[in-house]
Amino acid sequence: MLDVRRSRELQAALLSIKAAEREVRLNINKRARTELRPVWTEALLGHALTRLEVRAIVPGARIAVGARNIRAYAATSTRPLRGGLVPAINFAPIEWGAKERKRKLERTSRLGRRHTATITVGRQFRPRTREGYIASPAAASVIHRAIAGWVGVIVDEFSQFADVTPRGT
Repeated sequence: MLDVRRSRELQAALLSIKAAEREVRLNINKRARTELRPVWTEALLGHALTRLEVRAIVPGARIAVGARNIRAYAATSTRPLRGGLVPAINFAPIEWGAKERKRKLERTSRLGRRHTATITVGRQFRPRTREGYIASPAAASVIHRAIAGWVGVIVDEFSQFADVTPRGT
């Protein structure tokens, strides 16, 4: 997480948003969302290696911009993939990996005989990790670019009012 208390420029940008009129704030947030979403999506695509990762993590990528922070979301899509996996619910093994586990399964053959089979579950995922494979590294790589873009939008939006003089002057 980036601490605003260490940067006077970021503090000024945040205070200017909070002091601005509602319409200006909404314009800033809307423009920042439209400019930062492609950056976030590109970063996710850069970290996703397999087709499953691209199909599950990237379609739900979105950015939420407010007066205090920027939030980046991934895997928020509720549309099930072909096999039935819903990215918003089942994204964890794709992002953080999973352990391979052997499972014993009782099944019936075509001839009607019952037998036990051993299957391996979780082989399609990367090994388990705490840091994550896609969204976490993508966020770390894009955070400075996103903050710079956000502040650029704020400055650009306020520069439109530079020639306006206050009432009573």
